[in-house]
Amino acid sequence: MIYSMTGFGKDSAWINGKKVSIEIKSLNSKTLDVNLRLPAYYKSMEFALRKEISEHLKRGKIDVNIQVEFEENAYQFKLNTSLVNAYVHALREVAQNHDLSQQDILAILGRNPDIFINTEINDEQEEQALLQLLTQCVVRFNDFRRSEGSVLEDDLLQRIAIMQTLLEKIEKQMPARVVRVKDRLYAQLQANFSNNAYDANRFEQEIIYYLEKLDITEEITRLGSHFKYFVENIQAKTSVEKGKKLNFITQEMGREINTIGAKANDSQMQKWVINLKDELEKIKEQVLNIL
Repeated sequence: MIYSMTGFGKDSAWINGKKVSIEIKSLNSKTLDVNLRLPAYYKSMEFALRKEISEHLKRGKIDVNIQVEFEENAYQFKLNTSLVNAYVHALREVAQNHDLSQQDILAILGRNPDIFINTEINDEQEEQALLQLLTQCVVRFNDFRRSEGSVLEDDLLQRIAIMQTLLEKIEKQMPARVVRVKDRLYAQLQANFSNNAYDANRFEQEIIYYLEKLDITEEITRLGSHFKYFVENIQAKTSVEKGKKLNFITQEMGREINTIGAKANDSQMQKWVINLKDELEKIKEQVLNIL
């Protein structure tokens, strides 16, 4: 089972006469990067909220947006009167030279959030209710990640199956490739030398040495093992975070495929190697989306 790096979750509840809505979104990231946006009313809870998020969410660029809708008269702002008086005094001097009306001055003041004093949450029960709501939202978010991960898993398993089929074709091609290489070398020898002009035993030894250099049995075995290990890690239920490990396995796959391609010395094998590389690149792109 794997989880997608991207996800979405949303939940809301009425807490002490206020409608609190939480929305969580995530994108790919190598580490956990939390961007928390919350109203001034909950500023005192920022540390507790971040701690709760980091305990439940791993990796990804996480955007958490908390909004509050107050019932009428449930929450009132207070004016910072000394600051307002200072602003009004300064604006009146400007108004004389710029033909500003009283209404213009009020409009300018209204756009300045510094003139308002708001009270922060001071209710332990409400704090616990908010944390519980956040946990519920995280559950929805992780459900989305798991659902997206299931789609990724199906795609990855299909691509591994395609690569396994290509590898089997390469393995079956090996005996015919050996025959073609030997025939080609013999033909070149016959074309350039008479039958008595070379040591047949020495030539056989050289062919054996040459074919050993082209042998890809070990690479095929290791690549098959990487396929198996990749699938085992995808289907394992012991860990949620698998993206980094799967990425390391794909790097090992790439090394073996490159070596097979370098040793192939066969046009048909080279085509299958190219297809292997193509599938591997698609797998690497998908692995970047895995938690």
